Amino acid sequence: MKEFFEDLGKFITETAGNVGKKTEEVMEVQKLKSQIRSLERSNQGDLTDLGKIIYERFRKEEAVDGELEVICEEIRKRRMIIAAFEKKLADMKGVKECENCQELIEKDMKFCPHCGAEVKKEEMPQECEDIFAESDVSERAKMEETTEEVIEDIMEKAADVTKVSVEHVKDAASEIAEDVRESVHEVKEHIKESVEDIRE
Repeated sequence: MKEFFEDLGKFITETAGNVGKKTEEVMEVQKLKSQIRSLERSNQGDLTDLGKIIYERFRKEEAVDGELEVICEEIRKRRMIIAAFEKKLADMKGVKECENCQELIEKDMKFCPHCGAEVKKEEMPQECEDIFAESDVSERAKMEETTEEVIEDIMEKAADVTKVSVEHVKDAASEIAEDVRESVHEVKEHIKESVEDIRE
């Protein structure tokens, strides 16, 4: 009888060990996936920094490749539009920025009350006005179209990620449950055999 309980104890310990190993494997898989995502985010940050370096070279009129030059030119145009929007906002608030000290001052002032510098009348560069006029309608249409595309893309990706995550968790849970069922079945069989041995 003592041997029966010792064997049973060993068997249960081994089974629990197998289930524990399976759980550790699932956790290790999740840990590796998390590290991959972290590295991919770091790469994305480095690519952004790389883009900034290339744009700075373009801005300083250093040589950049043809394809990069086209992208940089688009960025430059959008920056000019942003500057125009910011100026429009400042005008609506009745303020502007002092060119000398960058403090906000009332737009009708002739001298800055912060640094005393003469305030020049600001005029939007013609190129900026042209770009602003051209892009006002097209940018709005593009923005609406892009927003819809981004929302659709986010929804699709969220659905995919959720589906993959749920399926992965289901698979892992099914595997663990199957291992537990097999282990329980083996324990039952082992107990049954031991009981029969004792009866004999």
